[in-house]
Amino acid sequence: GLENDRRGALDEAMEMIRKGEEEKAIAAELEEKRKILEKRGDSAVDACRALVGEFDFSRARVLLEKATNLYVESGVDRQGLVSSISASIDEAEERKRRREEAEAQRKEEAMKREKERE
Repeated sequence: GLENDRRGALDEAMEMIRKGEEEKAIAAELEEKRKILEKRGDSAVDACRALVGEFDFSRARVLLEKATNLYVESGVDRQGLVSSISASIDEAEERKRRREEAEAQRKEEAMKREKERE
């Protein structure tokens, strides 16, 4: 019952992620994480965290909310779970933002060097 619902939520999350061409690698990584989690019988928090890749964060939030609801039905502390998931997503968003800023800065510096050469 509930275990299948949980697995269904993870499967649904992965299916949505697979639909994006550039997200195929993430889907494969999620599949790996899911297998490891299932073997270890990890906690709800870890299982949800495993779904927080660096893909579409708003989608991640929706999917994790769904997964969270299923875990909570089995008696997991909702507040702890939700804040833990949110923190994971926030960290991933922050890493992505820093990466993009660093990339923009590198491009800017490269352009400055180009102009200096001219």
